[in-house]
Amino acid sequence: MRRREFVTQLAGAVAALPIAALVLALANSKSLAQAAKNEPSTEALRLELDKEKWRDEREMRVRELALKERELSLREGEQVSSKWFNPLFVAICAAALAALGNLLVTFFNGRTQLKLETSKAESTRILEMIKTGDTEAAAKNLEFLLGAGLVVEKDQAISLREYLDRRQPGKGPSLPSPGRFAFEATTDLTADIQTELQGKLEAYIAYLDKIGSPPDLVQAKIKIGAVPGHYAQYQNNTLEIDSRIARDVFVALREYSHHALTSKTNNPWTGNFAGIESGLADYFPASFLNNPRVGEISAEIIRPGQPYLRCLDNRLKFKTTKALKDDPWTTGEIWGGAFWEMRNRLTGDVIDPILMKAWWSLLDHPSKTSAPKAFAAEVLAAAKLNQHDKTIQTILRNRGFSLDKAASVPGP
Repeated sequence: MRRREFVTQLAGAVAALPIAALVLALANSKSLAQAAKNEPSTEALRLELDKEKWRDEREMRVRELALKERELSLREGEQVSSKWFNPLFVAICAAALAALGNLLVTFFNGRTQLKLETSKAESTRILEMIKTGDTEAAAKNLEFLLGAGLVVEKDQAISLREYLDRRQPGKGPSLPSPGRFAFEATTDLTADIQTELQGKLEAYIAYLDKIGSPPDLVQAKIKIGAVPGHYAQYQNNTLEIDSRIARDVFVALREYSHHALTSKTNNPWTGNFAGIESGLADYFPASFLNNPRVGEISAEIIRPGQPYLRCLDNRLKFKTTKALKDDPWTTGEIWGGAFWEMRNRLTGDVIDPILMKAWWSLLDHPSKTSAPKAFAAEVLAAAKLNQHDKTIQTILRNRGFSLDKAASVPGP
């Protein structure tokens, strides 16, 4: 039975084979027909895809070209700009700028320095021109500087011109000539003494220059120390002052007066010549200090118990005695008293230049007449220019000085 079933199933399977083949053939034919039917649309689609691909490729190429052009343009710009940012070029430019900066700095510094040096030179020149001790001479020197065009600073020239236009006669700055004296180093010369004496001497020299003392004197030396046999003396252009009286300014001024009055003459310091000179050497410091008392400080050492060595505010009269002739200090005190009375009557500004001029006229024009007579004549001649001779004649006569007879005064 099983065998029959098997044969039956096999026969059925065999019978079913042609039917299946037929069905498969029909399906294939249908598929082929359908494929044949759809073949034109597939080709069109492929073409469309190819076109789309070509367009995309073309657009991409265009973009690539644009990018390359832009890149090329950027590279060209970088090349141009790289010239300015090139390290070597930058270094060269920096060096050039630094050199230019240094040149400008040097130029302006040099210009400023030149201006400063010019101003300094002019200031120094002006200071040197007023180192005359005489305001009128200083003013003339400043006028010369302006007239000669030696003041190139416009503002300075204007200021000087305005000052000279406003200046009153006898007024204005002046400085003492430099190098008129020097201190010799000694153990007794202290800094305090030197400072005090130097300041007073410089001012006193300016005063002497102002009243007509020649400024071209040899330099005087000042030596502070022991002075054998004296407390102070002047010899060989040296002012020797004992250390015990060195703080008495009057002593230094009197000794310098000897230098100013006698350093240009060979006349021996004796007799009436010495008396007149001693009177002037007392008077000029007294007039400068506005104090007729001579040696108030040194009197404590030289003449204990006495308030001063000499006093010019006196009524002493001239005498014709040998003792007077041989004592220049006493004779000088008489002359100094007459000078001080003249100062009280005429003021120091008037009489001091008259006395200085008379002294130098006496030295420049030696006379056979006695020294007192010749000097009195020179004083009256100088005073006559300002019409003060009558006052001086009266003072001399009241003090016993005869202007008519040489015998009334000590002989030469």
